[in-house]
Amino acid sequence: MKKILIVLNDAILLSVFKSWVFRSQKKETIFFAKEAKQAIDIAKNNSIDLLVTELNLPEIDGLELTIAIRSYVPEIKSAFFLTASSLLSREKFKRLNSVCFIDKPNSLKDFTQFVGLIEQPDFQAVFAHQITLADFLKLIEFEKKTCLLTLENQLTQQRGLLYFEHGLLYDAAYPDLLAEQAALEILRWQKPKILFRSLQNKKFSRQIQISLTTLLAKAAVVEKLEVLPKNRESIEVFSFENLDKIETQPIEIIEEEIVQEVVEAPLERVSLQSEMALELKRRFEQAAQVEQESRVLGMKMRELNLDAAIHALQRINNYMAFAIFDMSGEVVVRDQLPSFVLQLEQISANVAMLVKALAKIATDTGLKKLDFVQMNFELSILQATWAVETKFVAVVLLSPDANNAGLARVHLNKICDCICKELFDCDALAKK
Repeated sequence: MKKILIVLNDAILLSVFKSWVFRSQKKETIFFAKEAKQAIDIAKNNSIDLLVTELNLPEIDGLELTIAIRSYVPEIKSAFFLTASSLLSREKFKRLNSVCFIDKPNSLKDFTQFVGLIEQPDFQAVFAHQITLADFLKLIEFEKKTCLLTLENQLTQQRGLLYFEHGLLYDAAYPDLLAEQAALEILRWQKPKILFRSLQNKKFSRQIQISLTTLLAKAAVVEKLEVLPKNRESIEVFSFENLDKIETQPIEIIEEEIVQEVVEAPLERVSLQSEMALELKRRFEQAAQVEQESRVLGMKMRELNLDAAIHALQRINNYMAFAIFDMSGEVVVRDQLPSFVLQLEQISANVAMLVKALAKIATDTGLKKLDFVQMNFELSILQATWAVETKFVAVVLLSPDANNAGLARVHLNKICDCICKELFDCDALAKK
């Protein structure tokens, strides 16, 4: 049965609807929350299939909730209650083709019809990752939201920042690009990973003077031409032909040219580029810390007595080579037959990249933990296993005609188990 989570910021309606769900014996499939933190807890503990939420919630709003909940339930579908009263407002929301909206029930009769609709197998809700970047940013614009976003290109792992104030795109940052140039690059990304970042009592100066609609149109043209200006001088002469005729502030989207700032406490105005520099510094420091941890781990592994385990592998027919390496691909323990001619370092570096990609796929798609892979090549059979959040990988290579790969896996598991106990004080690995 489909499990549905409904988030309503209305205590009276919530109470009425809960009572009906209890009487209808649907309490095992329909859950309620009044605010985002409660919704996240429910989703984590009940494998929710569909989230239907208001956009306007206290503290964490519906947009942030949709992003946050996806990290716990990657395959959850989502829909938003449509509460806008004016025809113009409702129409602009409905233009967002990749976002699912449904009328908010305001009576018990409405709610019973609403439940009948969303319980249908073909109800057209969407996965969070199916919402296009353009539609997501339009929602921020429509809601007049102030927020700082980190966006990560899923293909290149490059990151950028977008800052909105009262729904207006104020600034953007991307390595080596500023303001409109940075925004044009980011807006071309296909379904990037999006995270809301804490503003920590900061606001950023306005560096972008044209509307989000105009930038999206220009980004679409750049994408078609596969040309992006690389410096501020070239953007001045870059021809967007008739795009300059696009109205900068469409009336149906932004009602005021200047938004009054209401500030309850003094807020620091800083450059978004400096925030990007801090982001890059944090990533550099994180990478340096990982590198240092890998070096320390490598030294400890070299001190382990793995002779018995390696000797057991050597006795397997068709054994060719064995290696343990860290996630940078550096080999810390190695053994190979004299006849083995391949480069263990090159193999290890590539397997490290593969393991990182597999672990990410497992997490992003909700396939749960992955800790073993076997690949059959023309020159060998490669088996790899890892543990402890992929801090190390153990690999054995057998000749391509080997028929005892299962035995090799058993010994690999024992080696990983030994390393776990000696270096990480953890229990034996539970292999599937």
